Amino acid sequence: MKNYAKRNRNLQRREVMKIGYISDIHIDFYVKLNKERLLQKFVNSLHPQQYDILIIAGDIGHYNQQNIALLRYLKEFAPHIIVTIGNHELYLVSDRMKRKYHRNSLKKVQEFKNLCKDNGIICLDMEAITIKGVTIGGGCIWYKVDEKQREFWKNCISDAKYVYLPHQEFYKERLEKFYQLPQCDIFVSHIPQTKVSQYLPPSFDEQFLPFYEQENITLLHEKGIHYSIYGHNHTQGAFLKENIYFLTCGIGYPYEKLPKRIGVFHL
Repeated sequence: MKNYAKRNRNLQRREVMKIGYISDIHIDFYVKLNKERLLQKFVNSLHPQQYDILIIAGDIGHYNQQNIALLRYLKEFAPHIIVTIGNHELYLVSDRMKRKYHRNSLKKVQEFKNLCKDNGIICLDMEAITIKGVTIGGGCIWYKVDEKQREFWKNCISDAKYVYLPHQEFYKERLEKFYQLPQCDIFVSHIPQTKVSQYLPPSFDEQFLPFYEQENITLLHEKGIHYSIYGHNHTQGAFLKENIYFLTCGIGYPYEKLPKRIGVFHL
């Protein structure tokens, strides 16, 4: 607790930074693949401002090249773009994709990470980076599927159909890397790391919740995290839980008609 208070005082002494955050853009539902010129129009519809850091907590879209094109437009508004992988970046949604990535979702992720690096975008894959004295950690934290949930998951969750990797091994590997992360001020993950549905109820039925939120708030505390930025549930808002601020600004699918905006906080 003493270290947590010390880190909090250090945060208060830092230069104020303006941090934007967004998730679940699902850009290919808004702009067709061969219409890159319309990406700028979509970005403008988010009413972006100038940020010191812009964080995108997963589910940019299904197609790596289109996702990178969108991120290049967003780079006009922030010197530092930080992204994490969501479940949809893992999706192989066509036979062509399955052939290209040899039915291995992680090959698609590696291509995306390489494209990010080539374009000056930070893709956190269970690692951390420090910018102006603020340490931001993050990555794709997966979820556990209990045996009693397995049949429901296989029949009702799209991840079972489109994500090609050993799911529970991936979950264990990601969790182990979470334990190995250094102390952070901000943690970014697509899947929220506490039961956010108690504060910002999603529109879907509660039977889906085990695949849409995890309970790792104790680990967040151990890492000294003050802000947890997440997505996946297609909600917008913020709440304080056990001295940690949880923030989300999901855009979601067009039919959900969520406000197109980028959340902001100052640190």
